[in-house]
Amino acid sequence: MAGQAHAQSYTGVITLDPIPAEVRTGSTVTFSGQLTTASGYVVPGATVYIKDDVDFGRDAFIRTLVTDSSGRFTGTWTAQPRSSGAWDFYAVYEGGSEVSRDRSATYEVRVSSSYYGSNPAGGTGPGSADYRTSITLDRIPASTYAGDSVTFTGKLTSGGQPLRDALVKIYEDDPLSPDQRLGSGRTDSEGGFSITWRVGAGLVETDFDVYAVFDGDAIYKRDRSPNQVMSVLKHGGSITLDPLPASASVGDVVVFSGTLRLDGASPEGAVVYIKDEDPWSGDDLLATAYVERSGRFSANWFADYADPGRGDVDIYAVFEGNDEFYRLTTCDVGPTMSVGGSCRHTIPLAIYGSAPTAPPSGYVSTGSEYMELYYSLDFHRSPHVAIVPDPDSYKDVRGHITPVKEGILMWQSHMERAYGGDWGVTFEVIEPGEPFFYGSKPDVLVNLVTYDRHAQCYADYSGAADIYRNPKKPVQTIVCSTYGEQRRSNADVAATAAHEFIHAVGLGHTFNKRGDMMCSMEDGKPTCDGSNSKLKRPSDLNLAAVAEMYGTDGFRSPNGHVTYKERFSAEAGDPYSGGAYTPPPSDYVPPEPTPEPTPEPTRQCPRDDYAYDQDVSESLKPGWYIKYTICSHGPISYVFSTDSKYDGFKVYLLPPETDVEKFISDEAGSYYVCEEYGEIWHVKSNTCSIESGSSIVLYNPMDNAIRIDGHISSHS
Repeated sequence: MAGQAHAQSYTGVITLDPIPAEVRTGSTVTFSGQLTTASGYVVPGATVYIKDDVDFGRDAFIRTLVTDSSGRFTGTWTAQPRSSGAWDFYAVYEGGSEVSRDRSATYEVRVSSSYYGSNPAGGTGPGSADYRTSITLDRIPASTYAGDSVTFTGKLTSGGQPLRDALVKIYEDDPLSPDQRLGSGRTDSEGGFSITWRVGAGLVETDFDVYAVFDGDAIYKRDRSPNQVMSVLKHGGSITLDPLPASASVGDVVVFSGTLRLDGASPEGAVVYIKDEDPWSGDDLLATAYVERSGRFSANWFADYADPGRGDVDIYAVFEGNDEFYRLTTCDVGPTMSVGGSCRHTIPLAIYGSAPTAPPSGYVSTGSEYMELYYSLDFHRSPHVAIVPDPDSYKDVRGHITPVKEGILMWQSHMERAYGGDWGVTFEVIEPGEPFFYGSKPDVLVNLVTYDRHAQCYADYSGAADIYRNPKKPVQTIVCSTYGEQRRSNADVAATAAHEFIHAVGLGHTFNKRGDMMCSMEDGKPTCDGSNSKLKRPSDLNLAAVAEMYGTDGFRSPNGHVTYKERFSAEAGDPYSGGAYTPPPSDYVPPEPTPEPTPEPTRQCPRDDYAYDQDVSESLKPGWYIKYTICSHGPISYVFSTDSKYDGFKVYLLPPETDVEKFISDEAGSYYVCEEYGEIWHVKSNTCSIESGSSIVLYNPMDNAIRIDGHISSHS
């Protein structure tokens, strides 16, 4: 930093815990906080000064404190009125040979000289911090179901008198980890509180020991109610698979069908995964099914070897469940924990045969350019595409969700430029832990997988679509996020997604057109020369073939006369161009469209002078994040901690209007505010200056759910 006399190895970060805004003369005020480095290391044995920020002149010294082995400091001060106005307390570490200087946020504290009078609760005099309190929690339900809402009520008093505007918290008592906060609220004029909690189930336990607590302040003592036991239950159900053939040959269409039943809820729209159980590695995702209102589901799979060297697959279906529903599988008896069961009752399916071998490298195709048309699907609206990242490989594939969308949308931009009309497509992404499709029934499913969960993502293909006569929607496709163990580029994944999507809606391969995006392998032979070096965008021949299948105004006007594997050639004239069709030169490159101006983003903060004070208590599922937008300029302080020191999470401070999902996909360093954070273990705190509209993002990169508690505060 320019002007710094010496460089420290670490950036100091000091936080001062919140102080009551108003106290009485003679009461005890506690100063506490922590000194760490920006990377999360604690700083023990350091001298910290508590000071009063004076408008004119040198700041007043209050007292000196020393950090303990965990970097914490604490000390007290007997409140006395300030000669003019309120006290402005802050903590400061002046820096050392290894850790740089830092100053905490400032807290305004007013000291009142008014007398409290006698203390019926047993205090020792005016302004005493020894007033006893009593908190009661009304009787709670003996049991409830996850997803329901429970309202906790009770009362807080001192010496029989109600305490108003006091903060009450509801916790679940956990002897093995920090207690989980279920909610909080302030008392009314009668000392009563009413706090509603949307019930979430625990990972293991079903009996919750619930209590209410008032943490006390400078005047009133802390009190906690006795525990009350409430059983938190999930909804159950059952899942079955219909009988399967004992064997199938490579390339055969295998239909997985069955029934899902959910207690107390409709199964319509539920997500069912069809998997191959691997006892020594992650299970392979073969297909994804949409459950109808009747509970029936069906998914097709082109038979293949799921793992190298294995001639059979062990099939099961699974409804993964969530906080409200138990996990159900066809290979276990009864519901399982979210981490899975023994899965001993799979259905074996023997696979015979082999895929066609590649021709000699000198193979030369013959014949004029043409495409195969398979069918046209009946769409009554824009096609709806569900992208299903393999839940067991989500961390590895999530960065390719956007490229999959971009690849499919290539057809929209190119078709609209060539023919006009509306070729829009809608999307939804099935995140891990999401047991239902939230949109309409998908027309196309894109299973986004990796090599370690799908062995064909290496020698066999980079993607696949289940193409056959008269397919039943949703049509299954596969897009490989890796080639073997190597991550594929975004451009390659986008091109594969475009290729497989247009297959799913009925377009076949290109033949004899060198380097066309729709060239591939059929029956062990390439359909074009140079298939290993293909364009990553549709050609005019591809676009004309799509127009032959659906007309020129989007996918909603299918040509019902398309016959399976009929040939289409544009050389005879394109009936949709209004005249003779002239093929472009072989080296023709379509011009890129003129980009439309980006609209001015809507401001997230109508004003820039909000003070911000936010308690944080969140349970983040794997791969999930939560965003807090701060409408305040200047310094902001925060502290976050997890239930376990073994749980890592990430904290990002991002500028206004940052696309959080795009940022998380690549974690571009240019986005960071204050400093760049790595993974944080157990606790993180910091103070820095931000621009109004910036956001704090907490992100869970772990494979398990993480509980994060903390506080964010700023002063405009």
